[in-house]
Amino acid sequence: MVFVSCGQQELEFDKEKWGTKDDVFYAYREKMTADLVKNHLKKGMSHKEVVVLLGDPEFEQGNQINALAYDISVDYSWDIDPQQGKVLYIEFAKDSTVKGFRVD
Repeated sequence: MVFVSCGQQELEFDKEKWGTKDDVFYAYREKMTADLVKNHLKKGMSHKEVVVLLGDPEFEQGNQINALAYDISVDYSWDIDPQQGKVLYIEFAKDSTVKGFRVD
């Protein structure tokens, strides 16, 4: 007997696919996030290195750009307003290097 996992298949991070949208949704981000966080996004990276790696963020927070946010997934349900989703937050130290990151 063979059991097939119903879980989501993970993909290796690919910069081109990271930015690919399927209509209004990012087609590959959720599947690449684990590899991105584990193997590509590192503390100490500069703000510029992060933007080169991931492209322009959905929003920047703070006057001195102390955080960037990238949508991973968004669920609109039956409404035009987002009901839930996942976002990658990248926090920067005062010297504009990555201090930390998390997915919420």
